[in-house]
This record gives sequence, C-alpha cells and structure tokens, in this order.
Amino acid sequence: MKAIVFDVDHTLLDFDADETEAFALTCRAAGIEPTKEQIDDFWRLSYESWRIRGLHLVHSEEIRAAFHERYRTHVKWLFANYRSVSLPSGSDELFVELLSRQFHPVADSPNILNRLSKKYDLYLATNGLSVIQQGRTKGFMPYVKKCFISEEVGAVKPDSRFFQTMLREIGLPADEILMVGDSYPSDMIGAMSVGMRTCFIRRHEEDMPKATDFIISRIDELEALL
Repeated sequence: MKAIVFDVDHTLLDFDADETEAFALTCRAAGIEPTKEQIDDFWRLSYESWRIRGLHLVHSEEIRAAFHERYRTHVKWLFANYRSVSLPSGSDELFVELLSRQFHPVADSPNILNRLSKKYDLYLATNGLSVIQQGRTKGFMPYVKKCFISEEVGAVKPDSRFFQTMLREIGLPADEILMVGDSYPSDMIGAMSVGMRTCFIRRHEEDMPKATDFIISRIDELEALL
C-alpha cells in the first residue's frame, strides 16, 4: 500500500462541532449570546432539513445529481425557518463563511496524518461545497497532497466517477490505495467499485459492513493496522 485517502467529516473532523460553533459565532455577530437550548434547536432543525432534502441518501443518483444545489437550499431554508433566535438577513452567508473557518479534529487526527505522511501519500475525499470544505481542511494540508471535493470533481461519492478521477490524479494502481471513512454507502462502496482497499470506521454498533478489508472504531486505531 502506497497511498491513503481519508474521508473528512466524522472521520477526521467533527462536523457537528464545527456547525454548532459556526452558528454560535453567527449569533454573536448579531449581538446575541445563544443558550444551549437555542443551539440545540438549530442543530435539530439542521438535521431535519438535511433529511428532508435527502442529502444523506448519496446512494441515490437523483440526490447526487442535485446534491450541491440541495445543500445550498438546505442552508438558506435553515436560516429562513429557525425561530428560536431572531437573526438579520444575510446570516446564512455569514454562517457559511464562519463554518469554513472551523476545525474540530476527531481524536488526534492532525498528528496521525503527520506521522502517516512520512510513510504514505495522503489525500482527502469529501462531499460538500468547495467554499466550506476548502477552508475546513486547511489544517490538514501540510500532510496531504490534495483534497478532492465533490463540487470541484463534478461527482458525489459513491459515484465511481469521483473515485476514477482520484485514481487518475493519484497515479497508482487501485489496490495500492486505502480508502478510510465512516460511511459505508459513500466511502466503502465507492472505493470498492474501483478496486481500492477499504477501512471502515464503525461509529455505531448497528453498522454492520457487508465487506471491507479493515474495521476500526476510531481514526486513532488506524496506525496499528498498517
């Protein structure tokens, strides 16, 4: 194995923590100190909006075809329908900017990538908007060769076109590359479709992968496998 590709959200970065902090900062910019209950209300509404738009159903070609448009609609709808705090117009745009600056690593992921970068070529692979993901992954860039973002690639994981694009740019045989991620439908199925090796981060007991080369519970268990 010569290269490792890491999913970003819930694998290397805590998206929930990033989103929560970005919302709190958006409130403070409007002169409001949000309570825990108000922050929790925002997170619940965000979860509801994400599900309503099917953004978790990346196995669906219909969802993938409009994923980034749906994502933008999700953010606008979220701020248009949040009622626990009265925020000014344009707060959705400020939220996106603030979210792009957040960096809450899972476990000790920056140091893990630092150590692994001395032995392997490292890459990131994430579904999301470039304006958000480019900023959130900056803390990993000293250790990785490239971050593949779905909006820039023009395909959404697990679409094989996303993974084929990565393979062309990485320039290694698929079986010499390990894909590490916490989403079986997005990361594992997509990687297996092009012949990459896979390491599934099983965050929930009910997650029972049908096929994968490795299974770990946390990113800090990876080094012991390699």
